[in-house]
Amino acid sequence: MTSENASSQPTDAPAGGSSGADTFSEMVGTIDDFAPGFMKLAKIAGRRVVVACTNSGIHAFDNACPDQGYGLATGSLDGEVITCQWHNWKFDVATGTCLRGEQDVASHPISIRGNEVWVSVTEPSDADKRAALWPSLRRGIEADYVGQIARDTARLLEAGAEPADIVWEAIAVGAPKADYGIGHELAAAADCLAMVDMFDGLDRTLPLTHAIAGIAEETRDRPAYVPSAPRPGDFLAAVEAEHHAGLFGRAAAVARQDAIAPMIAVDPSGTLLDKFEGRVPDQRAIGEDPDIRPRGARRHGRNPRFSAFLIT
Repeated sequence: MTSENASSQPTDAPAGGSSGADTFSEMVGTIDDFAPGFMKLAKIAGRRVVVACTNSGIHAFDNACPDQGYGLATGSLDGEVITCQWHNWKFDVATGTCLRGEQDVASHPISIRGNEVWVSVTEPSDADKRAALWPSLRRGIEADYVGQIARDTARLLEAGAEPADIVWEAIAVGAPKADYGIGHELAAAADCLAMVDMFDGLDRTLPLTHAIAGIAEETRDRPAYVPSAPRPGDFLAAVEAEHHAGLFGRAAAVARQDAIAPMIAVDPSGTLLDKFEGRVPDQRAIGEDPDIRPRGARRHGRNPRFSAFLIT
C-alpha cells in the first residue's frame, strides 16, 4: 500500500546530513496503523520506501534490495531482520546494515509528530554518493565479488565518477599484492579502459567490470608484498641471470622511476622479452610514449598513471 499524501514536503537537511542535498518528509500513517510485524510501502519524492514496525520501533528503508532491486516490501520480516525473497539477502531494519549479502540498504529517519508517523528521505549529492561507493567497491575488489564490483561501478558512473578513477581503485588494491610487479591482469585492465569510449551510458560498466574483476581475481586473499631491500648493481645483469632478489633489489635502488622505466621497456637486446614476458604488460600500462615501447609491442593503454606501478 502506497501512501497517498498529496505531496512530499521539502525540509532542511537534518543535522549531519549531506551538504547540498534535498530532504523530503511525508506522513506515512498514524501510530495506530503500526503494530509489530506490520510493513507498508510508501512513496516519498518518487522513492519507494518500506516502513516496518518491530518491537524496537518503527523503521524505514529503501524498498529496492541493493542486489538486483527486488522489492523488500514483499520480503519476510522476522524480528528485527528483513529478508529479500529473491537471493536471501538480510538486513537490520533499524540501520539498513546487511547481515547476509554484500551491501547495506539505505535507511531513513522516522519522526513522530503528535499521532502522525513521518519519514524523511534525503537525496544525496553525487559527491556524497561517490564517497559512500568507493569503500564498497574496494570491499568488492578485495573479496572478488564480481556482482558487487559491477553494481558499484554502474552506480559510480551514474554519480559522475571517471572510468580511469574506478579502475585506479582496483590497482590501488591489487598492486601492493603483486609479488613480481605488473602482470597480465593490469595489461588487460589497460585494454578494457581503452574500450570504454566504445560504449555509451551505463554500458560502460561492462569493460570496466572486466578490468576490475581481472585484478580482483588475481590478487584475492594475497597478503601485501614486502619489497626487497635496495641492492646497488647492474639491473640488466640481474635480469640475464634470472636473479629475482637481485633484480628487485636493484630496481629498488633506483631513485627515480623515470630512470628505470626505459630499462624495463626499451629492451634493445630482447633480454627482457625473452626472460620476463611480463614486461610486455609493463609497456602496455605505460601507454603512449613511443620512445619506451618495446619492439613488436602494440600501443595499449591510455592512462599514464598506470606507469606508477612499474617495479620501483
